[in-house]
Amino acid sequence: MRSNRKRSDSFKRIALILPLALALIAPSNPGFAAAKKKTDLQILGNARAANARSEFLLQLKNASTRTPNLEYHIDPTINPALLTGIKVDTALSADFWASLRPIDQKVVVYIASTENFKFIVDEMTPNSTPEGLFGDWLGHKYLQAQNEPHGFFGGGAPAFDKNDNPVFMVYAPNGQGLGSGFWTQTTSHEFVHVTQRYLMGGNMSPMLGWVIEGQADYIGANFATRNSTEAFASYWI
Repeated sequence: MRSNRKRSDSFKRIALILPLALALIAPSNPGFAAAKKKTDLQILGNARAANARSEFLLQLKNASTRTPNLEYHIDPTINPALLTGIKVDTALSADFWASLRPIDQKVVVYIASTENFKFIVDEMTPNSTPEGLFGDWLGHKYLQAQNEPHGFFGGGAPAFDKNDNPVFMVYAPNGQGLGSGFWTQTTSHEFVHVTQRYLMGGNMSPMLGWVIEGQADYIGANFATRNSTEAFASYWI
């Protein structure tokens, strides 16, 4: 009995000492101060660029919350993840521009996978005006989609359809990476053209080409990187 009691007491002492011993021999991890977040000015390196970014984010924060008038023509084979992103950015763009163009003015949107670009051709062609099809630009895109079914993506905003509704289309391969910067700005880029045309009374000819596309690129990039100024800066570096 005495031997068992002594053994029990020894085990109790070991149980008390062991955690302390382990704590003493365990490697210690030095603490590191949290990295200080850079300001937009530090990231962009230019006060005008930082102010413009701030104004964009403020306008986005204060954007309309009304339901926009959007009509979708959707390729049934489109990747659902791509479709969700396109719809989110289309509605957000309509909200963003609501102070400059009526949010209740219908916008018709055609969406397809590059692999099934013929869906856009078949849907858009009968609803387009001769001006909207001028130069067979849609046919040229169709040929490129056939030649590059897994790499070709983009959009187009061919003015108005036969019912005088502004229209644009977007397309991408079903395997398109959702994080690709140039892809993620495509939808909002095309909506910039819808807004430009509205503000110009339907006639874009007074605007220089680099202004038309440069503005759409810049604002589209802002939309695509609305959650990260570092990502926005990467467009221009």
